[in-house]
Amino acid sequence: MKIRYVTQSTTRPPTFILFANVPQGIPPSYRRFLTRCLREHYGFAGTPIRLLFRKGSGREAAASGGRAGGGR
Repeated sequence: MKIRYVTQSTTRPPTFILFANVPQGIPPSYRRFLTRCLREHYGFAGTPIRLLFRKGSGREAAASGGRAGGGR
């Protein structure tokens, strides 16, 4: 499983869309880890955060100028 890229879609509540090759395969423990990292790094203490997982092949990131390969 690979998360290709992330975008913030709304601010109230902070909602992030994560595009992955197998979104249904991301375990709940990893989802909690990502939420905790976002809280700590960006100062969302006490704020509900929504994570939405979508299927993405990486082509969307390449078309918008992002790096789809992860730098390898």
